[in-house]
Amino acid sequence: MTRTKLLILISFLFVTHLAFGQNQKAEDMIREGVALHDKGEYQKAIETYQKVLEMAPNSSVANYEISYSYLAAKDYKNAEKFSKKVIDLNNGNVLGAYITYGNALDLQGKTKKAMKVYESAAKDFHHYLVYYNYAICCFNAGETDKAYDLAIKQLRIIRRMPAVI
Repeated sequence: MTRTKLLILISFLFVTHLAFGQNQKAEDMIREGVALHDKGEYQKAIETYQKVLEMAPNSSVANYEISYSYLAAKDYKNAEKFSKKVIDLNNGNVLGAYITYGNALDLQGKTKKAMKVYESAAKDFHHYLVYYNYAICCFNAGETDKAYDLAIKQLRIIRRMPAVI
């Protein structure tokens, strides 16, 4: 093996090792953030996710988790911002991001806009949580017939789900 090939191989292995180490660190920090969130320490969780996003700004996991912590901390504008980013990235956690985004809008009194978010989500996801949250928005908007229809749809999906033992 020539010296040039050896240097290229060593460089490749070094860069690969660094990337793997950084990914592992990000994953560990996300787990730490989730643990903080679960303890109700939303601001500390948010700070942890911000550090992850400095390393990996397009991490759908970190963007989703920070949006969820912002929602729990009642910072609905940031919950909107980060959940929209997850939806735009479209590489994971999109269902949860739609629900967080819709809830953030509804909790700000932007119920009609939230309904549009759930309508979009329903096109991509036939999931009971989409219909459940969509039904709540419709109810909040005074559209009780539509809320009823969506609640029935949600119940039909749940009824078809396998029993968890």
